[in-house]
Amino acid sequence: MRQKLPKKQRNAVRWGRYAVILLVLLTVYFFTNVWQSVSITRLLRQNSELKADLRTLKNKNALLVVQHDSLTRPERIRAVLKGKVQLQNAETINIFTNESGE
Repeated sequence: MRQKLPKKQRNAVRWGRYAVILLVLLTVYFFTNVWQSVSITRLLRQNSELKADLRTLKNKNALLVVQHDSLTRPERIRAVLKGKVQLQNAETINIFTNESGE
């Protein structure tokens, strides 16, 4: 059978329970606060790495665009065709049409 505790002891037990609950809540709060801080730091580091990768890719893209433009110039294509394939310019053919329909 359970004995009834004196009022002072009951109050002490009650305040002890409140202290334990408060301690648990503070522990959870600080744990989540530190966890969020660590997560934010990790995401910021990851973001800066991705920005550096993006900058590198943009520079490579700019170089490839310049290279593509230089490779597709008509003068260069003509020079390659004349040199390697040894193609000659075609004769110019003028076609006149009769406007009277004959």
